[in-house]
Amino acid sequence: MRTSGFILTGNVQINANPETGKISTQTNNDMSTFFLIFYFPIAMYIKTKKEKITRLENEVVEGVKKNS
Repeated sequence: MRTSGFILTGNVQINANPETGKISTQTNNDMSTFFLIFYFPIAMYIKTKKEKITRLENEVVEGVKKNS
């Protein structure tokens, strides 16, 4: 019996209990707290890195304008 699958939004886990006739599913969206805890620091790092690169690019542009 297949107990997981891939859909457009990501992986889906299917929990079936034939004795009681209950079927439940779990997706990545159901674990939002987990993703928030682990991906928030990564997102903040990427954002600060991008801001630093933009700031350095602006300094280079100002230096080129000043020397021209």
